[in-house]
Amino acid sequence: MKQGSRSFGVLSCKEMELKPVSFDSARVFCSWSLRAAVLLLIGLCDRTTAAFQSTTAPRFDRFAEQLLGEWKHNPTTERTDTCSTACCNFGTVEEVMRSCGGAMQGIREVAVSNNLEGLYLNRANDGFVYWNDGTYSFGPTYLQPFERSQFSTSLALSKSYRALSALTLVRDDSQRIAMEGWQVHCLSRPVQQPNSKLEVVPTAVESGNKLLIVWHSQIRGRMPCPCQPWMLPCVQWCIKETEGATKEPSFEGEGRESESKVVQAWAHARHVTDGGIEFSTGVWCATSGLVKEVRRLYKSNGLLEHVMMLEGSVQ
Repeated sequence: MKQGSRSFGVLSCKEMELKPVSFDSARVFCSWSLRAAVLLLIGLCDRTTAAFQSTTAPRFDRFAEQLLGEWKHNPTTERTDTCSTACCNFGTVEEVMRSCGGAMQGIREVAVSNNLEGLYLNRANDGFVYWNDGTYSFGPTYLQPFERSQFSTSLALSKSYRALSALTLVRDDSQRIAMEGWQVHCLSRPVQQPNSKLEVVPTAVESGNKLLIVWHSQIRGRMPCPCQPWMLPCVQWCIKETEGATKEPSFEGEGRESESKVVQAWAHARHVTDGGIEFSTGVWCATSGLVKEVRRLYKSNGLLEHVMMLEGSVQ
């Protein structure tokens, strides 16, 4: 081997014709690489913040103010998985005070059956998520296989009208989902309303066609870090207000759909791309055209990732 060359197995540096890289060239390359990385991160951040903006957390007192008091059942508009359900004509949402006195600890929902007590919604329960307009979603913070998980949702369509739904979700070890005992109850404040308010659902909906929805507002709550377990007092809230894109409510996976003279309601559970499960329940008011939906997204390990309320209209 000639002097001035260094052997690397069979080939030498001269045979490979390697040229040393100058320090200036390396510095310029690193500088441009760093600048490109910074611009990429800025672009991603801008894209994220443009979609959702930070907002204040919902207040329990404002939520309770919308829900407390007497509500009237509308039996002609109710749909259940069973043939009949005995419902009271009137029910009252009551406040539940702390045992030591002072602040309100939670509320008790109206009884949807003569034989059952109304659901107790404790503000200290992390699975009880609420919004200022009176909408709430109650469910587990962890979906365990082979266990029945109870869900209850109240969607406020106005200050005097709401849709209350309840069901049981079952997930087995093979990730199959089943929904049982779905009920939808249309509740209104006990005031006289003109007959013109009870409009008939358009034929296109009665025939089973899907709704084309434009979402105008989305309010989402999730933990600051995805690895953190769900704790409602630590949840960060953000809002997205936009005209959105026209879409159809997803009917993939296990689902239920109900139609009446006043509302069309649905409840669905489906798998998402990362192996998680999204449970959603929504309602459309034929009178006002308002659409409300609440979604609970669970990660592949069963932990609750975020809860979101969407509000829109039918196109």
